[in-house]
Amino acid sequence: LQTSSYVVFQKVSFDSTGFINPTTANNYVTTVTNSLEKNTHDGYENHAKYFASFFKETDKILELGAGAGNLQYFVKKYIPNITYVTLDINAKTPESPYITKETHFTVYTNKPYQLVENNLPMKFDYIISFEHFEHIDISTLKVFFENIKRHCHENTKVIVTASKQDFGGPRPNNPHVSVFSKERWIEIIESMGFKVLDEVHLTPQNCPPNFLFDQTIDLCFKLK
Repeated sequence: LQTSSYVVFQKVSFDSTGFINPTTANNYVTTVTNSLEKNTHDGYENHAKYFASFFKETDKILELGAGAGNLQYFVKKYIPNITYVTLDINAKTPESPYITKETHFTVYTNKPYQLVENNLPMKFDYIISFEHFEHIDISTLKVFFENIKRHCHENTKVIVTASKQDFGGPRPNNPHVSVFSKERWIEIIESMGFKVLDEVHLTPQNCPPNFLFDQTIDLCFKLK
């Protein structure tokens, strides 16, 4: 992996506290701090075991909104040599002991970016994202999905969850700015050039403890 030229198109600026801006700082601190708690972190192991049951060592995985890197940590425990790239805009994520710094990049997932390997645009076998879609402002969903599409080949599966929890009001008090029904998410995804698959990947048995299973939408899709 050519990390020196891995991500292009974006330059991310943080304020003196290490955050995008002061109003979102508390949300970022809470996200990573909670994920560093042992019970929460350990709770990702069953989630990872599930994916490790069908991920192959030769697969390339891209995780959007990886938080503290808990899922990647456990997937790599079971498949050490898998190519697993994580993206998150949280400035605190690289400080997490669970993240693989060499393949983690601090970017906005809803602004254009490109991952490059051997000077060629990178394609992934699986793109995964959990409890991240609801954080993407509706006005930037088109760019968000264009980024996903750019990193797909014809057989890529995109496996995601989106929270149904709406805390009400605008940012920063409400971090969930795109809360939709499953039917509406399917409409949006298909309008972006994807086909939604009839697959379920989140169960009560593999659901991490910081998710609310009955408040989570499970989606899987690929290019049309």
